[in-house]
Amino acid sequence: MLCPENARYDILNVVKNAKVLPHQVIRCARALRISADRAARRAFSRPPPRLSVLLTYDAVPHRGDEMPGEMRIRIEKDGPYMVSGGVPLMEEVLKRDPRGGAESWMPGATHQVDGEYALCRCGRSAERPFCTGVHDGFDGTETAKRNTFDERARTYCKGGGVELLQDPSLCVGDGFCHGRRHIEDNIRDKRTMGAALEQTYFCSGGSLVIKIDGVKQEPELDRCISATSAPPKKGPLWAKGGIPVESSDGYVYEVRNRVALCGCGRSRNKPFCDASHMR
Repeated sequence: MLCPENARYDILNVVKNAKVLPHQVIRCARALRISADRAARRAFSRPPPRLSVLLTYDAVPHRGDEMPGEMRIRIEKDGPYMVSGGVPLMEEVLKRDPRGGAESWMPGATHQVDGEYALCRCGRSAERPFCTGVHDGFDGTETAKRNTFDERARTYCKGGGVELLQDPSLCVGDGFCHGRRHIEDNIRDKRTMGAALEQTYFCSGGSLVIKIDGVKQEPELDRCISATSAPPKKGPLWAKGGIPVESSDGYVYEVRNRVALCGCGRSRNKPFCDASHMR
């Protein structure tokens, strides 16, 4: 039987190294992990930091020293996303209008998580979004460019102090840019600028950004992860509020307010979603 103080680390080693884990073992592991993490958290007098407002970030091209309670997503080589710091996890479902266009996100189930947990990156787990260790043979090589959004983005619409930027490599294919009215048309009509901003805010991959008088416009997002879906297809993992994403080699990608991580294993822009799950 696992000792409480060692349970958390033993379970994580099992998740990382096992080829197949029965569902019953996973459930037991989660229960033990929650107990161990609660005990560990009591050892620290200060709670994990919480961020509600985040507008602009710069790239951080180095490995950061992880402090207890720090929210972070760490990528395991050819394995899962290891989420630490007790990041809240929920589900969101794409809501479509009567014509089938993307309209908004509807909240779904909230998962009970605590401390550190593993999320599926290969798309093979029977318990997505959680990893069950069934990723043997998965090639999770990270291919995304290691530069900033500003360096990759193109300008698609500009005028009157308003600029629409897009990084096509981060498009997840949800279609909010089209909606009931194309985003460029909403931008050109000052009366519908609010609708244009909402279209970018719903863009989970952060592919679309509007600048007004040189300032990027971003929604206020609490730090959390949403496992998205556009029935009948499961979508990417939407990391909100500026959660650092650390590569398997220790590189920390540009920290952004909206990031969509591949959950199907087929993206050609790993670890980020490129809409491959839609094909």
